[in-house]
Amino acid sequence: MLDPGLNGRVALVTGANQGIGAATARALAAHGVAVLVTYLRLDPREHAGEPYPAEYGQVRAATAEQVAGQIRDDGGTAESVEADLADPAVPALLFDRAETALGWVTPAVREQAVAGSALRHLAQPDEVAEVIVLLASHQARYITGQVVRMS
Repeated sequence: MLDPGLNGRVALVTGANQGIGAATARALAAHGVAVLVTYLRLDPREHAGEPYPAEYGQVRAATAEQVAGQIRDDGGTAESVEADLADPAVPALLFDRAETALGWVTPAVREQAVAGSALRHLAQPDEVAEVIVLLASHQARYITGQVVRMS
């Protein structure tokens, strides 16, 4: 893949504790992007239907930190943070946290919007992540005529 020109940028990736979100965080980091790895810790009492085990939130926190740790081990920069985007105040807090810890955020990738699409049925998470990296890059203008906004 050609250099997407993302080195030195900062990305906020939601749902980055697993699947497409984790693959996207790792792929962006491999291209020199500092990543804020976010995850949602579900409260077992708030889940409709079968309750999640109480440890489920701890597992999500641990897997998010594991993704951030893998990025750091590979020489990248990453932090993990819990984020419930259902709370309208959280996005601004996330951007503030990312900017304080890592710098100005460009791009922001909302994993749920990607994972909820047909993409998750057509390709492996790493393959989808490479498409997201391309769409976040300056090379996207050659495909669409403009850079695709990921936020």
